[in-house]
Amino acid sequence: MSTVIRLAAGLAAATLLAAGCGPARPSGAPPRPATIPALASGDGATASMGLAAPASPVPARVEYRVQGTLPSLATEAAAYRLGRDTTADRVGRLASALGVEGTVSSDAQGWTVTGGGSSLHVERAAGLPWQLALSGGIGVGSSGCAIAMPARPAPAPGAPPAPILPPPPPPACAQPTPVPGLPSRAEAEQRAESALRAAGLDLGGAAVEASGGIGDWYVGVTPSVGGVPMSGAGWSVTVGPHGDLVSASGWLAAPTSAGDYPLVGVHAGLDRLREGGRWILRGGPGPVPLLGVASGGLNTASSAGSAPPALPVAPVAPVPLPTRAAPGSGSITPVPPAPIPATVVTVTGVHLGLAWGTPVSGAGEAWLVPVYVFELSGAGTVPVLAVADGLLATPPAIPPGVKILPAPAPALPEGTGPQTAPNR
Repeated sequence: MSTVIRLAAGLAAATLLAAGCGPARPSGAPPRPATIPALASGDGATASMGLAAPASPVPARVEYRVQGTLPSLATEAAAYRLGRDTTADRVGRLASALGVEGTVSSDAQGWTVTGGGSSLHVERAAGLPWQLALSGGIGVGSSGCAIAMPARPAPAPGAPPAPILPPPPPPACAQPTPVPGLPSRAEAEQRAESALRAAGLDLGGAAVEASGGIGDWYVGVTPSVGGVPMSGAGWSVTVGPHGDLVSASGWLAAPTSAGDYPLVGVHAGLDRLREGGRWILRGGPGPVPLLGVASGGLNTASSAGSAPPALPVAPVAPVPLPTRAAPGSGSITPVPPAPIPATVVTVTGVHLGLAWGTPVSGAGEAWLVPVYVFELSGAGTVPVLAVADGLLATPPAIPPGVKILPAPAPALPEGTGPQTAPNR
C-alpha cells in the first residue's frame, strides 16, 4: 500500500514540475529561431540614424487605400544572415568573370583588383558589397539635337529697336540611334547573366530585365533566395558596345539560413505600412532607388532602373511657425500651420519578398528578412517587415553616440525684440 502511495506522489510531483517549466515544444519540432536584431529602416533620416519611428508622425502625408481584396500569404518564411568574410580566391573569381585580370590586394577596407582598364572593389562589410568601374571613361550616344537660333540684328544708330518676333518652330529631332556595336536587349541580358554565373552567384529564379539601349544597356538582376524574390539589393551590370562590361555592382556573401519565422499576416502588415517608420525596409548595396512619398517609404523606381512617374512628395523638413501678436497684450502667439493635404496611394496587391536589413548595432552581418511587398498603382512597391513582434528586437529611441539638440525658437516678427516679464 505504501509503495502505491509513494508512486502516486512521485507522479504528482513530476506533473507539477512539468507545469512549472511551461509548455514543452513538441518532440522533433525545429528550435525557436533567434530574435532578429533591431534593423535600420529605409524611411528618410530615421533610417540613416537607426532611430525608431517617431511617436507623432506628420499628419495626413500619405493615405493608403486598398483596391479590391488582398490575398492571404504564407504564415511563416525563412530569414537569412550575410557575413563579411571571404577569400582572395573568391574575389579573384569574381574579378575574372567581370573581365578584370590582376592581382588581388587587401587592406582593412576590403579587396581590390585592377587590370585591363577596370577596377573591382569588394568592401569588408556586411554582405560583402562590390563595385566594378572603368578606370577611364566611355563615350555614349546623344539622345538630343542642337538647334541653331539666329542672333537678333543690332539696330542702326538712332533707329528704334527691331520688333521682337516669335522664334520659328524647332525642327524635329532625329530619333536617337544606338551607338555602333551595341548588342540587342536579349544579348545584353545574356551577357550579364553569363558574367554573374561565372562569378559563382546563384541566379536560380532571378528576374533579369534590361533598359536603355542607346549608349549602353543597364541590366538589373533581382535574385531569389529559397524561392522568395528579393526586394531591392539586387545585382546590376551595365553592358556597353561589343558586350564590354562598363560597370557592375552587387553583393558576394552567401546567405545562411537563420530559420523559419512566423509572420504577422497581411492585414497587420497593412497597418505597419500605414505606420511607416521602422517597418519600411530599404537598403543594401547597389544603385540607390528613387523615392516618391517619404512618409510611407514609397519607391517609384523599378528593379530594372526605370522610374515610373513620381507621386507628389510631401514636405518633411520642419517649418518655423508664423507668429502674431495678441491684441492689447504685446505677447507673441504661434499660429498653427494649415494641415497638409493627404496624398492618396492605392494598394493594388501584395506578395512575399526578402529585404536587406542592417542591424542598428553595427554588427558585422546583414539580414535578409521576410517582408510584405505592397504593390502600388503606378508600378511602385513598398517592402514592409513581416516578422511577428515576438521575434523582433525594438530599435532604441536614441542610438548610442547620437545627441539630440533642442529645436530653434520661432523667429520673431521684424521690428520686435524678445519679450521680458515685468518686475514684480
